[in-house]
Amino acid sequence: MPIWGTTLIILAVLALLRLSGRTAILKDQLIPQLPPNLQTFSLARTQMAWWFLIILLCAGDILAKRLIAGGDAGTLLQNLLSPQALTLMGLATLTAGGGVAVDAVQYTREDQVNDALKQLNLGSYADVVDLRAKIADWQSRTAAGIPLTPAEAQSIPAALAANPGSSQAELTTARQIQKKAATITDLQRLLDEYNRQTAPFRTQGWFRDMVTDVDGTALHRLQAVAWSLLIGAAFVYVTFKSGAMPQLDDNLLGVMGISGAGYVGFKYNETQY
Repeated sequence: MPIWGTTLIILAVLALLRLSGRTAILKDQLIPQLPPNLQTFSLARTQMAWWFLIILLCAGDILAKRLIAGGDAGTLLQNLLSPQALTLMGLATLTAGGGVAVDAVQYTREDQVNDALKQLNLGSYADVVDLRAKIADWQSRTAAGIPLTPAEAQSIPAALAANPGSSQAELTTARQIQKKAATITDLQRLLDEYNRQTAPFRTQGWFRDMVTDVDGTALHRLQAVAWSLLIGAAFVYVTFKSGAMPQLDDNLLGVMGISGAGYVGFKYNETQY
């Protein structure tokens, strides 16, 4: 493999990993109340990106070699992609689509958490950010800057009569401090409930998200990852070595199809991609 080809692969993989860590490009956002960097990685989306990246790089390598060799412009794009390459991309797309269909017809644990958080007026991550801002705002307020409700203001004379040693200013300040503490406590309880509900659905890192669900390591996931890595690496090696995309054995394509079907089938018993 030429050094420029290796460099391209490394740069492409690093760019994809960096982008996936900051955005939801490889994630399904089944819990929209979580920020993109905390969403779990999607096996199906990762497989789509994996085969797209591999076939794109291999096609680029073939095209570059033809240009260097001074090939005819009319034949540069002929036989650039093999039928097996299209099949691999198609299988990855079907697997992702099948996973989406399963989530659409099932009421999953993610749906339960989503609905529970909506009942708390937390329908998106923007609502969570707003909640944290409210807590910070109340924590920064001084007692003198906290307005009393009409009912609280009306109760001050009665309280003064019951506590003749306290001035109205002292009692007002005490009530304001009490209101501030109660408000912060209520808001913090809401944030704690959000953290408790979403904790099981936060990313554990790319590899763990790929091979596990909430019940631990899943064999069908591990199988899909292993075969994708093995066949993908072999695909790149043969392409860079021979200058043409490989003609994969039907059995290898069958393995990828079985892995994808197994993934979709077992999704009925798990809660994440």
